[in-house]
Amino acid sequence: MKTRATRRHHLNRIKKKTAKILKENNFPVNPKSIGTAAAVHSAFCSCFMCGNPRKYFDEKTMQEKKSDIDVE
Repeated sequence: MKTRATRRHHLNRIKKKTAKILKENNFPVNPKSIGTAAAVHSAFCSCFMCGNPRKYFDEKTMQEKKSDIDVE
């Protein structure tokens, strides 16, 4: 079971990483934007390289590919 201290530690770690990414990509860096980006989402881009391959290339997941092999 995670303790409150562990959750706080991980949130601070994620916020620190988020602030670094925001600075590198020239986004506004203030406590509100860092908190929002860290809590809501960690992805800053939804291009075809960063996004879900199924959405962009209509590829099947590994689990679906394995299932198709088992059915045959």
